[in-house]
Amino acid sequence: MNMMNNYSLQFTNDGLDNENKVGIWIKDVKVKVSFPKQMNQDKKDVRLLIKTLEKYARTKDKQMSVIKTSVKSGIGSMNGKLPLGAFFEIIDDYIEHGYYLSKTVHFSESKGRTIDFNKTIKKVTPNYYQGSFIYPKHIKRTKRTYEEELLRLIHKYVVYKISHLLEFYYGQIPVEDINELPVSKEQCINYLKQELFNSTNDYKIRLITLLLAFFEGTNGDDNIELFIETSNFELIWEEMLRTIFSNAKRRKFFFNTSWYLYNSEGEVRRKTNKDSELDLIKLNLFEEKNHIDVFVIDAKYYSYSEQNNKGTLPQTTDINKQVGYLYYVRQKIQELYPDSYSKHFYNVFIIPHTTTKNDRKLEAFGYAVSEMDRSEKIIGINADVKTVMSQYIKPNMVGVLNNTFDKEILKFYDTSPLN
Repeated sequence: MNMMNNYSLQFTNDGLDNENKVGIWIKDVKVKVSFPKQMNQDKKDVRLLIKTLEKYARTKDKQMSVIKTSVKSGIGSMNGKLPLGAFFEIIDDYIEHGYYLSKTVHFSESKGRTIDFNKTIKKVTPNYYQGSFIYPKHIKRTKRTYEEELLRLIHKYVVYKISHLLEFYYGQIPVEDINELPVSKEQCINYLKQELFNSTNDYKIRLITLLLAFFEGTNGDDNIELFIETSNFELIWEEMLRTIFSNAKRRKFFFNTSWYLYNSEGEVRRKTNKDSELDLIKLNLFEEKNHIDVFVIDAKYYSYSEQNNKGTLPQTTDINKQVGYLYYVRQKIQELYPDSYSKHFYNVFIIPHTTTKNDRKLEAFGYAVSEMDRSEKIIGINADVKTVMSQYIKPNMVGVLNNTFDKEILKFYDTSPLN
């Protein structure tokens, strides 16, 4: 059985070695984890962070923000990119099911519970008695387990290797010490590919895919270095909030600016600038009341909260830009919905934090105003970062969060001293 490694485990938030990075780095017995801003440092949340980064990398078209372990390998289907989460899945599967057991069909005249009538008819000569054929014996079918099949040995080897890497997360796991394989790495990969091609069993297909991911990520070497990281978690924070709160196509609310340039002949040339793109827009339409609530939301990856009142906040440029967004959104909504509709507009910043109360996943902490227009205010909302990540991975309470968001904003407007 394997023994516990003397791991060096380092946690930080939004930065490692003076770099603005979020991610996980594993090198032999050294593990470094940089969590997002305001997120608690708990090893149980390493898995959540990996799933968040992997989903963003997988689902966001042409994203270049998340970088994963890349090695040269012959497994073309993996494209040299390691799904680190696959390592956790392999251990989860081992804990639940144990090592892979291959059961093949075996036919016998004496053993087995199920009679195979097709083989009995073909191989056994029947006796004819009173107008019927009677078979003096039957061919029976049973399943025989092959304990030392190569796939099982590969599975044991991979579980042994990964159990050392992930002891910081799972603790000591009882596994067999299988440190070598009876075939070369290339033979092992070719065998797994062939088994994958020939298999029709969903569980076996998934297991082989995970095992291939191991060889892709480690290159079959004893010295294993793995990582998944991003220097742009603010993009992921924005995307997560968009999947939870945004219910309208924000592109409809992009706006543009232009230059009109003269030349020596007095002609005018128009030069269009890049669109100004708001982060999220949320529309609550109440048709029976002819009313619409419009929330213009900016995802800000800053660090302020009631518990961290020295943290960073959006400054003048951010605030004025958000006021400008609201001007254009108000104009656009007036075009899209008739005058018979009453319309209320709300401007919001959402900033990550870690809640200390189960019922405070979203909480208003203040508001911003600009001398450009003191009648407009932008509400600051703290959103529990773990809840946002969890709902991004597996949404099951998005409706509840949206209801909480609405109540928090409307309550704040009702109680604000600006009213």
